[in-house]
Amino acid sequence: MFECRKYRIELWQCRSGSFHVLIQPIKYLGKDEFKRWIRLCKQNFMDLVSRRPWQFDCAYSTHAEALALARHMTSQLDEIAFFDRVKAQVQIVTPKETRIA
Repeated sequence: MFECRKYRIELWQCRSGSFHVLIQPIKYLGKDEFKRWIRLCKQNFMDLVSRRPWQFDCAYSTHAEALALARHMTSQLDEIAFFDRVKAQVQIVTPKETRIA
């Protein structure tokens, strides 16, 4: 069983055929972590679609592009998995590398 710790990341397809990546926190984030999350979403050209609950969304024309963003964001947010509603399966992602000096 895989469980997300702080964020729900989902890939889905709308009726018009666009593929969307949706990200929202599932638990309380501290002020600094919340600002980091918002900055990361804006850097990846995501749009704020809801303030309560806080949700960012980004649309793509192909599944491959949306899948790449979902994997990237999952890794950057230190989550282990995201849900791909198009394929109805959980995708596992390795977290970003941590450097040991």
